[in-house]
Amino acid sequence: GVTGQTNLNTATVGGTLTANGQSNLKNTSVAGTLGVSALATLSGGLTALSSAISMLTGAQVVGGGTYTANTDGFVIGYVGFPSSSNQLCITWIWGSTSGISVGALGGNVGMFKPSNSWQKWQASNPQSFTFPVRKGSTWSVSVQNSTSNEVNAPTTFYWVPLGTASTGNTIEKISDEAADLPVATISRVPLPSDKHIRELVGLIEQLLGKQIDRTLKKQLIGVLLKMQVEEYENESHDEQSHCD
Repeated sequence: GVTGQTNLNTATVGGTLTANGQSNLKNTSVAGTLGVSALATLSGGLTALSSAISMLTGAQVVGGGTYTANTDGFVIGYVGFPSSSNQLCITWIWGSTSGISVGALGGNVGMFKPSNSWQKWQASNPQSFTFPVRKGSTWSVSVQNSTSNEVNAPTTFYWVPLGTASTGNTIEKISDEAADLPVATISRVPLPSDKHIRELVGLIEQLLGKQIDRTLKKQLIGVLLKMQVEEYENESHDEQSHCD
């Protein structure tokens, strides 16, 4: 046993070496297990190329809010989609810590196919993010749903700590609140067109030099109004996973 400061340039220990004070070991090879019960500081780095590293203690589901990390770790956010892709569903998830802000948009999305007369498509849109958190840092996660939603997308947040904290709790929740970010949505609403259609019918009457029969005029206006509304049918496509 060593009770004071020890400087060893070359040492071979066949049994147990116990150092209660400061020890400086140069070019030290440990053939067995190295156990450290206190803080270990490595200033020259750590390399493990021929063996495994075990630091993860398992993911923990957390709710939205603000937390403090008692150890290094990772935060994972997931936003899914509803059972039907034909429902309006716009859901954002956000995450932030010192110097990092991330977000993801889930739910359902709409797309256009330019090569086919701008054919419209709807699809499920799962998304996720991951960001690292340092010990002692504050981090937060939150969910925002569009006020126009027919249904909200499911969301989940995970905290994945590296190692454990001395208190046993790797995080502490500070608040249920998290900052909302200034997001926006735009919907395309057709403007009333009956005024322009009646003007068109009036021009047709001028070209004809007489008024159109009242019944026929009403029918003509009705057909022209229907032409202003885009009619379409839905075609469902079940997407299956394919491995090339």
